[in-house]
Amino acid sequence: MAEYPIVSVLVPILNEEANLLSCLSALAQQTYPKDRFEILIADGGSTDSSLQIIKSFNDVLSITVIDNSERKEAEWGKALAFNASKGKYVQCVDADMTPSSPDFFLRLVSVLESDPSLAGIAAGYVPSPRLSVWSRFLSYDEFQRDPLFQVLTPSMDKFVVERHADHDICEFPTPRVPPMGGTTMLRRELVNLNRWGGRWSEIDGVAFLVKQGHQRFGYITDIGWIHQHCTSLGQLLSKRRRNILGISHGFLHSSPERDFVWLDTSDRGELMRLMAFIVSAQLIVPEFLKGIRDARAFRSWEQLLRPVVALTIVDTLLYEFVRSREGRRFIRSMI
Repeated sequence: MAEYPIVSVLVPILNEEANLLSCLSALAQQTYPKDRFEILIADGGSTDSSLQIIKSFNDVLSITVIDNSERKEAEWGKALAFNASKGKYVQCVDADMTPSSPDFFLRLVSVLESDPSLAGIAAGYVPSPRLSVWSRFLSYDEFQRDPLFQVLTPSMDKFVVERHADHDICEFPTPRVPPMGGTTMLRRELVNLNRWGGRWSEIDGVAFLVKQGHQRFGYITDIGWIHQHCTSLGQLLSKRRRNILGISHGFLHSSPERDFVWLDTSDRGELMRLMAFIVSAQLIVPEFLKGIRDARAFRSWEQLLRPVVALTIVDTLLYEFVRSREGRRFIRSMI
């Protein structure tokens, strides 16, 4: 590139001392020019050593700390960081995410600079020995989709229109996109936070841009994000309860501000696939055979956990749906 554009990295935190050191260390090792690379950290009022860790990187990184202690919400913190940013490109990063390569940001920006038609560029998750066994299991999927979410959402391969040596170009004809929002670098000029009441809703961001006619996105294929999605099966189940049930920002919550939809209840085909998966999870053997298939394909024994993950997620969510008023309402709407 003849000129390096400014890249803004937005990081919401709240007591992230366990993750910040590795996150900031990985950002400090990036080959992208440091004077064109700004990090905006929205702190929700941390009481641990997070702020001290941040200060230790002031000599090697351009870091701005923004006070998010009033709202504390991560989505609100991302919005505050975005409003203070100056970059041509913006990337949200959770404190438990690290890029897998020192050339990560250089690679993403290079693709965006070479193709002005792209609204953004994503990179999937990659497995790492540093992750828990449950996160490694999920990371063999491009967006850490568990078996249930693999049924509910499409993969990137479905949308590839061009293949290059180290990246693909995808076009999305409808907002039913993969859950790529949290991994995608976007052109700042296209982001409109008014859509989500001033918050930054990453999971909805790509779907909203597709609705606006920005259908082309890049996808890096050989490097990605290392993400400690969960450290135990119980933590994974807790996240799925939040994701699926109709909480204020749950993925099935019916709201005019939502653009990304995990399940289209008006599509009989989708509902039939979901019911088939529920039966498959209960029978155990079909998911066990899929686990063996994936273990051989990825040369990863963690894929043998698939029947355990599938069964526990399905049974936990069915239980929560039955005991939840909003869950029962959702079941009645499907019927």
